[in-house]
Amino acid sequence: MKTRSFLLAAGVVLTMALTFSCSSDEPDDNNPGGGGGYTGPYETPITINGQTYKTVKIGTQIWMTENLNYAVAGSKCYGEEGKVLISRDEDDNTITKTLSPAEVQANCVKYGRLYDWPTAKTVCPLGWHLPSNDDWDVLIDYAGGDETAGTKLKAKSGWNDNGNGTDEFGFSALPGGNGYLDDGDFDFAAIGYYSYWWSASEYSGDPDIRRMRHDREYVVLSSFRLSGLCYVRCVKD
Repeated sequence: MKTRSFLLAAGVVLTMALTFSCSSDEPDDNNPGGGGGYTGPYETPITINGQTYKTVKIGTQIWMTENLNYAVAGSKCYGEEGKVLISRDEDDNTITKTLSPAEVQANCVKYGRLYDWPTAKTVCPLGWHLPSNDDWDVLIDYAGGDETAGTKLKAKSGWNDNGNGTDEFGFSALPGGNGYLDDGDFDFAAIGYYSYWWSASEYSGDPDIRRMRHDREYVVLSSFRLSGLCYVRCVKD
């Protein structure tokens, strides 16, 4: 049975102070995740709106090896037109930062774009789709199950506090954080520590996500607020 975790408020419940950084671990040509852990073959790449994405077969499925970076209404780069949570003070008040245009664009290049859920359900190209919970379950089970799949699906670099994975299958997951609407404005948090991907499935009216974090090996099934922004990883039909 899959265990469901419930996210509160902004979807990020952080017990540590976050420190914003643009990681120096850059992607390379052989592995978009920057780790170089996967040494197997790739499938036929796909080009969307001028950007080419590598694809890889993992078990019986074919996945894109990167998050979608397709600019469309309902999507933003991490930090775009909003505040980034970088830490908390001694009174637990948030300390935020506004990113420069160059920093915002660098986040899109490295992590892809964040999408709201209605948009996420429409942006995968013909022949591909936003993965359902069943699709995610197939991937996670092949990678060893909920408790350890995160380590095998994470990139070998880019995760803070030695939270990198082994990237055994070329999924190359990076910690791009998430975004959320707060009092009419977009806020962003958890880059370097967490990453959130939309599922096409929902629970009690709230969309589902899959979440990885820097200090855990597992992949968590959660429900997220409808006004949230998460990443899209397309899987082939």
